[in-house]
Amino acid sequence: MNQIINLELSEFAIISILLLGILLYLFLWLIKKYFIAKRLSNRNQQYYFLVEIIIWVVFGIWALKTFLSDTIYYSIAVITIFAIVAAWIGWFVIRDFIAGVVFKLNDNYQKGQLIKLNEINGFIERLNYLNLDLVNENGETIKIPYSKILTSIHFKSFIDSKTKQHKFSITVLKHDSLEKTKEIIRRSVLVSPGVNLKKEPHIIVKQELDDNWIFEINAFVQNDDYCELVEANVRKSIENN
Repeated sequence: MNQIINLELSEFAIISILLLGILLYLFLWLIKKYFIAKRLSNRNQQYYFLVEIIIWVVFGIWALKTFLSDTIYYSIAVITIFAIVAAWIGWFVIRDFIAGVVFKLNDNYQKGQLIKLNEINGFIERLNYLNLDLVNENGETIKIPYSKILTSIHFKSFIDSKTKQHKFSITVLKHDSLEKTKEIIRRSVLVSPGVNLKKEPHIIVKQELDDNWIFEINAFVQNDDYCELVEANVRKSIENN
């Protein structure tokens, strides 16, 4: 009968494989913390999770090939790994599908609605089967699983009695139509921190020149601390568009 475990594998080889696994873990952790989180957009960060899974599956198959000398048991081990990964992914799919059904049954959530999810503010763009498409203040479309939404979503609103007006002007080049430019400004105001969502911002064209518009914007905020944040967010959104 063939040996299942490779008995000729030295202690040094075993330790080397374990150390390599630790180094791989640290490498992926550093990449995620210092590169993925800071350099990539929120949309692209979502795919890094799949990349990590693929890397660990490849490493596990290679390690099993080194430890197991019997090809039959090696094949069984590889099939088991893929079965576990498939079951794990299937669980997430089923969980998000059920959470999506629950989410859609709630009539409070509709396309175009502004919501806050942890640190992400944005408008609902599309209700998919497994995730929600949310457009943030930079115009990025972020796919968020329904299971994550149901545990942390809440509406962003403030008491009217605390509302104050903040009026400011901004000059915008005529890259887009007037209506589209107004909508960009409106959305950038509403996703800003401290904004009262019960009152729409007032956006008027104060002056029209050959190459640009000068808008006067009247936003409703919770207090003076948010005035500069709203104005900065609007200017940033205009620059990005």
